[in-house]
Amino acid sequence: MNSKAPEVKVSYEEALKKAVEYVEKYAPAYMHKYAYPSIQEEVGEYSNSYYIFFPRVENGIEFIGDRISVSISAEDGSLQGFNNSSGDYKELPSPEKAVDVEMAKAAFFENLELKLVYANEWSKGKKNDYKLVYEMNYSPMASYFDAVSGEWQAPSYVSKKEEVEKPVIKHAWAEDELNFMLEAKILTIKDKENFNPDSTVSKGDALEILMKSLTRFWEGEMHYFRGEEPKATFDNIGVDHPLFAVVDRAVQMGILDRTEKTFDLEAKLTREELAAWYVKALRLHEAAKHSQIYHVEFKDADKIDPKYKGHVALASAFGILTGANEKFSPAQEVTLAQMTVATFRMANTINTINYDNGRDYYYFW
Repeated sequence: MNSKAPEVKVSYEEALKKAVEYVEKYAPAYMHKYAYPSIQEEVGEYSNSYYIFFPRVENGIEFIGDRISVSISAEDGSLQGFNNSSGDYKELPSPEKAVDVEMAKAAFFENLELKLVYANEWSKGKKNDYKLVYEMNYSPMASYFDAVSGEWQAPSYVSKKEEVEKPVIKHAWAEDELNFMLEAKILTIKDKENFNPDSTVSKGDALEILMKSLTRFWEGEMHYFRGEEPKATFDNIGVDHPLFAVVDRAVQMGILDRTEKTFDLEAKLTREELAAWYVKALRLHEAAKHSQIYHVEFKDADKIDPKYKGHVALASAFGILTGANEKFSPAQEVTLAQMTVATFRMANTINTINYDNGRDYYYFW
């Protein structure tokens, strides 16, 4: 099931030197604000590139979300991607104003919640070896610990009224996941009166949820690929389209096929198509393409499009998309509630797979 390992002809030190040269070329006015990587990235099993990150540092403190990332081919040293998310920051508080670290630790422990779950170790190849573990339960995204005031705070864009009258989605089995994504700004409700989590989701909305779960987006970030300005992949989604960044990132990650001329954002998403998206995001597309090696045990396996057979097999094996009544229902349109729950399962899968260099792409909150 493993795809052919990439041929590494360029060392990390050589790739780092190349990355520095590209930073000097494309971000000369910013480079003095960034430090050398603190972690040496290796080429992963399903990748042929080094992902090198130069963190922004002020007062000896790293900025979260502000860095220059460069991807270099491990085969020939060519530039594969360049991203500069530099921002302009004024009146940064001095580290000397921060409260004592022990006080901060105590505040975190007061708000820490643990939940008991069954989890297995996919990275060790133990498919059915589940263990009983405690994991941290998520806390509301609209809060952070202010190191200067020594108190938990809500972001400035959350008003007191919003905190009191926070919208709550009711649902029989997807309520927690839906509300979490709503709080995290991954899910947006355009029509509150007619909002229905059990309605089918369009490809555009589904892709936005998936990509905002997989990666972070910042205003003003700049992208360059092989030395060029970003260009539209699809004829119907120009650089000024609201979802251009989402679609563009999906193309970069191989989730969408760049050989297609258009991408229908309004079309409904089927379960077998969603399975393919998830497996491509897991970087297992090459393995999934060998459909002849997979045995799909669903009663309606013959209804699965042959090109998606491997993707369905892997998505179901990882427990991301499961069937009902021994059927997968490949052509069934995905609902918003189903998409949300499956994306949480995707998060658990990615967090348990040992990727060597996936830090630039995978965040999951």
